[in-house]
Amino acid sequence: MLLTNVKMRGGGKSSRKKGFTLVELLVVIAIIGILIGLLLPAVQAAREAARRMQCTNNLKQIGLAIHTFHDSQNGIPPVCINTIRMSFYGFIMPYIEQQALYDVLKNKPNGLMETSGSIWWDHQWDWLTPPTVDQKKGFASVSCYVCPTRRAQGQYEDNIASGNVQSGPKTDYGMVFMLKSSVVQGGTNGWMFCSEQSRTTDYSNHAGPFRMAEVVGPNSISVDGWNAWKPRDSFSWVSDGLTNQFFIGEKHIPQNRLNKCGKTDAGDGGFDTIEVYSADCSYLTAGTWETNSIGRSFWTWGGQLTLARGPNDFRQNQYVPTHHYAFGSWHPGICNFVMGDGSVRPVATTTPYRILAAFSNTQDGESVALP
Repeated sequence: MLLTNVKMRGGGKSSRKKGFTLVELLVVIAIIGILIGLLLPAVQAAREAARRMQCTNNLKQIGLAIHTFHDSQNGIPPVCINTIRMSFYGFIMPYIEQQALYDVLKNKPNGLMETSGSIWWDHQWDWLTPPTVDQKKGFASVSCYVCPTRRAQGQYEDNIASGNVQSGPKTDYGMVFMLKSSVVQGGTNGWMFCSEQSRTTDYSNHAGPFRMAEVVGPNSISVDGWNAWKPRDSFSWVSDGLTNQFFIGEKHIPQNRLNKCGKTDAGDGGFDTIEVYSADCSYLTAGTWETNSIGRSFWTWGGQLTLARGPNDFRQNQYVPTHHYAFGSWHPGICNFVMGDGSVRPVATTTPYRILAAFSNTQDGESVALP
């Protein structure tokens, strides 16, 4: 057989160019997809860790403000002076570097500290001057009142049509309320009512860390008398020790109630006129039903409550509005609380009611430990 040597172009090498096959490309794409799938949860977890740390720092600022107020005013900041007067969150503003906003509240005609939403925030009466747009933005931008996991920034609400519903800025934190009979008898709710000074039941039956201010002066029940007040209690009121007492916690706000406060909100699954006062209303006003927007209890008319386990917890009880008056965060598995000593503790959402109630009561003398 005649053999013929054929010289290939390029010195005997094949001229075909090498590249990725379709199978190889699919494998690479699949690997990249797997890596992204593994990376995203890690990124989200890192972001939530940062948000949770910021939330903790916010609460630490509030805890420090409580102690600074106590050193300056010889007492614990009051929950309120009267139904329509400034709440706790206004009292501590000078101690969180918000003196200008405090002056807006204090320096009104007759020093009334009038903060009921529909009267002061939205309308200009003869003796009331509503805040300017810039001042409203200022009240909504107090960063230590907002949990970054729940919302990126503060909000405020204007022009509520219903006369007794609160316009004003929002907060994600609430004061701890507790009635003596809530634990001893287990037969009443733990809400704080800020009404006339003559109604002693508004403060004498409360065993939580915050109570009404003591109004002093010759006209203590008159309008002018609300200008003169002093803290009712010092830290000695907390007989169980400051390290064993909840002061401030993250309050539960159902996801579909975020940024909502008003009787005109329809189509939300059966919330009644009581519920709107405890959803996401103004942190400035303390009142009767409205007080639930600035505080929470572990005992309400709905019975014993534990911590909400996420933004949509208690939805199975949407027709029982009092079940929404709970503490609870949007952080996975925990809810942050400011203790009486100013420290912040993450509390597991599985913590039983008995332990939560004991940490809320200043007068029970019960020693318990968080799990």
